[in-house]
Amino acid sequence: MIFFYPGMLVRSAEAAGMKVPDEPDAEGGFEDSKYPHFGIFCNVQLGVELCSADDTDHNAKIIAAIPESKIKTVTLKDLLTLGLVLSDR
Repeated sequence: MIFFYPGMLVRSAEAAGMKVPDEPDAEGGFEDSKYPHFGIFCNVQLGVELCSADDTDHNAKIIAAIPESKIKTVTLKDLLTLGLVLSDR
């Protein structure tokens, strides 16, 4: 499973408690600074093959749990340490 547009991630992001833009797929995109958790979620999920459909919900919960004070400095290594799942292909 691969997601290509931010709008495809809205359901998982909202279920995890993330603030999401009204129209994430609009031509102008969205401001990461207003939606930092959703921006990180999109950065690590879009265009990446996942092992299962449940991985998206799992990853959303991990990212949503990161405190606001740390979300803008989190690294991929940090996310993987927290349990972020990406395909091993």
